[in-house]
Amino acid sequence: MQKNHEICILSATTQTNITGFTERIMCNGFLKNVKITAALFFLIILHGCSFSGSVIGPEYDEDTMAEILTEIHLAEARVSKMKFRSPDSSALVFKRLEEQIFIKHEIDTLEYRKSYEYYASDAIQWKLIYQKVNENLNSKENKPNDT
Repeated sequence: MQKNHEICILSATTQTNITGFTERIMCNGFLKNVKITAALFFLIILHGCSFSGSVIGPEYDEDTMAEILTEIHLAEARVSKMKFRSPDSSALVFKRLEEQIFIKHEIDTLEYRKSYEYYASDAIQWKLIYQKVNENLNSKENKPNDT
């Protein structure tokens, strides 16, 4: 009987040690996960900060950007006048017109987006560009339609 009792005590001690070991592993595992998560979060924030500072400049000058924006706004107006029943149809037609504008100016979508973000990040520069866009639209409005 004594042996059985010792075995039970040994089993209880072993269980306690195993449970304690498991708790330490879980606790250390949890802390490890928190540390990894915090490190990843820090790296993402650091990358975001370094990315925004790495923008050197636009792909093209303000005048070209104003011309492109003018044509994009005219394309938007053209599509809205077509009064499609489906927003999908409007979007498809606009995308096609936008592609033609990019081909005309020999740029791609990425170059346009980079320049757009660059100029839009500076309110004063953006305002100057849109003054040029307004001038372009007013001059096109005053010209007789060639088509």
